Amino acid sequence: GKGTFIYDDYFAKLQQNGMNWARVWQCPWWCGLEWTKQWPGYQGLGRYNLENAWRFDYLLAQAERRGIYLQVCLTNHGQITIERHIDRQWDSNPLNAELGEGGPLKRAAEFYTNPVARKLFRQRLRYTVARWGYSTHLMAWALFSEMEFTEAYWRDAGGKNDFQGTVRCPVVANWVGQMAAALKKLDPFDHLVTCLLYTSP
Repeated sequence: GKGTFIYDDYFAKLQQNGMNWARVWQCPWWCGLEWTKQWPGYQGLGRYNLENAWRFDYLLAQAERRGIYLQVCLTNHGQITIERHIDRQWDSNPLNAELGEGGPLKRAAEFYTNPVARKLFRQRLRYTVARWGYSTHLMAWALFSEMEFTEAYWRDAGGKNDFQGTVRCPVVANWVGQMAAALKKLDPFDHLVTCLLYTSP
């Protein structure tokens, strides 16, 4: 029932137990910036949820107060996952053309290659760095969570049954390389750039 302010408790407990690192997600249900107009606070593609941006301002301030360094995950895998049993959110993604909010993607896998999707992502990176890049307690950016569950890797590259990380997915690898480079160019404070992929791209 505390909403945003639950982080007062979380970070206090981390500090009390000698922990100084946490990974947090910006996802549609928590601190996300861009999502379908059908969800409260969101305004569709290219328009950011300023209530959630304030939430992240607050969260980051509490981390600084408690001496905690954050790895900030900018995109969760469910946004371009199509499997129902793996946090599928593709049906609510404004990039999805079927949603009718002007999205250009016919398939979730096109997220990595579509020029409009790539432009929107780089635009969000720019806003993110401008708003939060100042913080000395922002340890690292994480471009994505669990990319092995996204359609391009899971289905197109045949990674569904790959538990050893042997499948290669050039489309995902190329996207990561290009977006990491774009983020490094934008960030004057040279934060680490990471990606949460539990199997090799």
